[in-house]
Amino acid sequence: MVRDYSAIKPVALQVDSGYAQPTQAVLERVRIDSPAVDVMTDLTRITAVIILPGDTVDEAHRRMIQRGVRLLLVVDADRRVHGLVTANDVLGEKPVKTAVQ
Repeated sequence: MVRDYSAIKPVALQVDSGYAQPTQAVLERVRIDSPAVDVMTDLTRITAVIILPGDTVDEAHRRMIQRGVRLLLVVDADRRVHGLVTANDVLGEKPVKTAVQ
């Protein structure tokens, strides 16, 4: 399937523009008695991965793979959260069933 996308217009950045580069320590092993804080993502310390409401299921899946996550926050242009998309939402039969309805 060939898709025709318009080019993104370049935007000049201000001098000394920076970017967020959060870090997260990943445990080598998780045990049954590991505290939840050790095995779950703390969104007060780690930047959430987002997607826009008009983005495709394919784009959501690509972004999850690229960022190594299984959940995306769906946000509008003002970064207000409208929902979330999980790996279960974009994999398997669920997208096909939704498309058929």
